[in-house]
Amino acid sequence: LKELKTENDLLRQSLNLSLGNDFQLKIADIIGKDIVDDSLMINKGKKDGLKNDMAVISGKNLVGRVTNVSSNFSQVMLVLHPKFTTLAKSSDSQAAGVARGEGSFILLDAVAITDNLSKDAIITTKGDMLQEGLGIPQDLTIGKIVSLNKVSSAPFQTAKVESFLSFPRLETVFVVTNNF
Repeated sequence: LKELKTENDLLRQSLNLSLGNDFQLKIADIIGKDIVDDSLMINKGKKDGLKNDMAVISGKNLVGRVTNVSSNFSQVMLVLHPKFTTLAKSSDSQAAGVARGEGSFILLDAVAITDNLSKDAIITTKGDMLQEGLGIPQDLTIGKIVSLNKVSSAPFQTAKVESFLSFPRLETVFVVTNNF
């Protein structure tokens, strides 16, 4: 009963997403966690229509992207992984940059020095779709800015971003699939 309540709560949060008619959500259980390697294993794979580069979410929050798909299982690279990148923006000022995993946090990088970033601003995805329609849709929450690094003589500024998710506690996620 507790599992059904948790799944129901996640479904309600995800129904509030405005991903448009081009996307569907597939629920998946986390069956393995490698927090050291910043990855998860989920119980969905090729037979369920999953492909590499599909976004993985929990509620409105970006968890990561599918990176390795077998028939019945898939590996998910977390947003914290050092090889993870996606286009991002500040929800208040629309300042754009690249969100990069740094192990224990996310770095918002390559933001023009003239753009306005502020502490506690929410960082969302800008949209990072491949030609095949796979990738990360826009307006998913990445996290909140906890500190800024702005040097007036540099062309770019950076910000340290922390996710709202507790990755070790995740049990269920949604994979964003396309309708094409």
